[in-house]
Amino acid sequence: MKIRKIVVSLILACSVIISLSMFVENRQLKRKNTILMENNQIANLSSVEGVEIKTVKGEEPEVENAEVCDGVLKDGFRIDLYENYDGFPSVPAYGPLCKLNAFGINQTKAAKIIGKKDEFFTRISIEGVVPTWVIEGENNSNIGYIENEIMYVLSECDVFITPEEDSKSVFKAYKGNSVTVTAEYKDWYFITMNYYMDSNSFSYGWIKKSDLGYYKEFDSNIELEVNVKKGSPIKIDGNDGVEIVKDSLTWGRIMEELENEYVLSLPGASVATVEKKYIEPFSDK
Repeated sequence: MKIRKIVVSLILACSVIISLSMFVENRQLKRKNTILMENNQIANLSSVEGVEIKTVKGEEPEVENAEVCDGVLKDGFRIDLYENYDGFPSVPAYGPLCKLNAFGINQTKAAKIIGKKDEFFTRISIEGVVPTWVIEGENNSNIGYIENEIMYVLSECDVFITPEEDSKSVFKAYKGNSVTVTAEYKDWYFITMNYYMDSNSFSYGWIKKSDLGYYKEFDSNIELEVNVKKGSPIKIDGNDGVEIVKDSLTWGRIMEELENEYVLSLPGASVATVEKKYIEPFSDK
């Protein structure tokens, strides 16, 4: 009987010890979660809608009824992301951290709600990727900045995501494409296509310097992109009469050169005939 009582006592003691251990562990986990929230770790949210955020003075906000919803940002106007709202409405001299593509963020649910700071501001986090080179590459002292130099692609070539020999090609540029150069690094230029028609592809990247030149370097104007001056009369194939160009953004690619006119391929697969005097290159160089 004595042995049996001892065994029962030992079992009860072990149960008490295990219960105390689990209680302490749960308290520690709860404390860690509280610290994470206080350090603004990302809450598993994707929308303000359907989420009740309670703010207590001197404490970080508590989030209840969290759920993933479609969309988080209103769309159709400019939204900037700032580090904080201190001094608002004054903004830092360096400007916003970035301009947000609300449509893209809503489509991918990339934005996470961290917490409501006050009645005007809510802290969010947005996850994404950038080229590794911009983080691990050499510092900015080796990058030269160029003030919007207009140049032309000399022949078909690849445009890359980073200025490296083994970089990934993001699109092809073709002879006569007009581009704007804004930076250089060693043997590379950073370019943005002046005009492109595929919104689902890249329009910027790094290109070898040897692949670019100027309008006057071409022996022929054929295939070159040119601007049609505002107020120019143009004849579009298949349409009767003459149309007047209403803005300075009209452009086309020269398909054929006649005695006094150019035949242009315009965006939208239309073809137009324009007198030479109404055509100008994007750069006179």
